[in-house]
Amino acid sequence: MMTKGLVIAGLAGGSGKSVVTVGLIAALVGQGKTVVPFKKGPDYIDAGWLKLAAGRSCYNLDPYLMTEAAILSSFHRRSREGDLAVVEGNRGLYDGVNPEGAYSTAELALSAAAADTAGRELHQDDPYGFGHGPGLSEVG
Repeated sequence: MMTKGLVIAGLAGGSGKSVVTVGLIAALVGQGKTVVPFKKGPDYIDAGWLKLAAGRSCYNLDPYLMTEAAILSSFHRRSREGDLAVVEGNRGLYDGVNPEGAYSTAELALSAAAADTAGRELHQDDPYGFGHGPGLSEVG
């Protein structure tokens, strides 16, 4: 079974990602959906709020401290537990540890999407291969 995934990102830190993510998860849970929350980075405060909103554990995905294989394994394995996986990014979408955006939320989202879309033809109107626009992908 394929689980849909959504990445919530902002242009910078302090842009309201946590408020939007917690509210979205709470609304989806209120509609009877099972949401599996993820938080990019080693953050435990936001992860605690996401856990409360979802009523289930929140898992950290940290590309700086984890290998890509470990991130993808954790994400794919745990996202199967729900109807929707929601990942809250950190800082700005493209903020990373260098000017190329290494370890950014964008890189994490594209990595997860690339693992899912391998072999899928990309189209001009959907250049990221998400099928529903940037940030939304079916993962399995």
